[in-house]
Amino acid sequence: MLVAAGVVLLLLARDVQRWHGALATDDARFRAVASDDLWHPSSLIPFDAAPSLLGIRDDVEFRRALRTLRRAHPHELVFLAPGVMAARGDAQLALDRVAVGDSDASRRSVAKNFLGGLALAGAAEDDSLSRPLFASAAALFQAAIEDDPTSSDPKFNLELTLQRLHTVQGVFSPSKGRNANSEANKGAGASRAGNGY
Repeated sequence: MLVAAGVVLLLLARDVQRWHGALATDDARFRAVASDDLWHPSSLIPFDAAPSLLGIRDDVEFRRALRTLRRAHPHELVFLAPGVMAARGDAQLALDRVAVGDSDASRRSVAKNFLGGLALAGAAEDDSLSRPLFASAAALFQAAIEDDPTSSDPKFNLELTLQRLHTVQGVFSPSKGRNANSEANKGAGASRAGNGY
C-alpha cells in the first residue's frame, strides 16, 4: 500500500514538473500557432491532477479559451461559413465558462471583452440582428469594466459600441418611418446601413 502511494506521488511529481515547463513554452508557441497540443503535456496521472495541485486549472482553461477564439477568426467577415461559425460557437462556450467561473477578475474581464467582440462580429455579419447584438456587446463590455476598471480595451469597445447602437437605433427607429432608413442609405449604392464594419 505504501509502495503504491509512493509510486503515485512520484508520477504526480513528474507531471507537475512537466506542467511547469509547458505553460511558458506553450505560451511562446501560441504566438505562432494555435495547435491542439498547447497546454496539454502528457500526464502520467489522469484527470488533470497536476494542474489542480498547482492551482493553475483556471489559467489553463483561460488559455485554451483564447486558443479556441483565435481559431474562430473573430476579426474576419465569414458570412455564415459553417466551419468558422461552429468555431465561434465553441469560442463563446469556452469564454462563457471563464466569464462565469474563473476566480480571477482580470481573466473574467478579458473573457467578457472577447464575448462582446464576438457579438460585434455577429452584428457585422447580419444587419437584421445588429440592434440586439450591439446591446448585448455593450452589456458585456460594461461587465468587463466592472470586473477590471483598469482595463482600457472594454472601455474603448463600449464607447464604440454605444455609438454604433445609437446610429442603428436612429436609422431603424419606427418613429422615423421608412424615410429615415432611405436617408441613411443615400449615397451608399446598393449597400445596407452598417456595411463596411
